[in-house]
Amino acid sequence: MMIEPHLGVVNHVLTDAALAELLAEQKIAGNIVVHFRHAPKAHKFLIRTPMITCAGYIAYTLGLSFFGFTPFQLYKKIIRMGGEEI
Repeated sequence: MMIEPHLGVVNHVLTDAALAELLAEQKIAGNIVVHFRHAPKAHKFLIRTPMITCAGYIAYTLGLSFFGFTPFQLYKKIIRMGGEEI
């Protein structure tokens, strides 16, 4: 599945391409790929931004509390939580 975050919308595209191919395409396009495993806790209260942004939506989808606005802030939080660039 490819997720393309945009302001106010996330496009999901199902694909049958191998994961390695998808990662290679994203790297060629100049995107940063981060490997992150996080098991969200059941019934966890999530802190969200007052304004819905693409980063806030992705954080909510991942089950993360996030009080930032930009994708870079979300990237830094994921790295702090143990995510690694691949």
